[in-house]
Amino acid sequence: MNEPQKGKLDSVGVGIAATLFLHGLAAALLAGIASLRGGDPAAGLGPYLFIGGLQFLWMVPACLVAAYFKLRRTLLGMGIGVAITFLINAACFGVIAVSGFG
Repeated sequence: MNEPQKGKLDSVGVGIAATLFLHGLAAALLAGIASLRGGDPAAGLGPYLFIGGLQFLWMVPACLVAAYFKLRRTLLGMGIGVAITFLINAACFGVIAVSGFG
């Protein structure tokens, strides 16, 4: 990759945006699979409770691609996005567990 293109892609914002995009894509895929199974798209909410851990299925390869192309700032942004997702998921799971709805 030449320098001008790398400069456009190598930013923390791009990494966070890529993380949000991949999470949205995964959420849409989970809803689509739930609706194809004949249920309500909201019926497949179980995996959403564990997205903090499941995100590693698609974020590890994405981070490896960023590392391969030496997009260090993008990799940092992805790490920030992963950490924020994990912390928000853990907090929400804790609220659900403590309130007795789980």
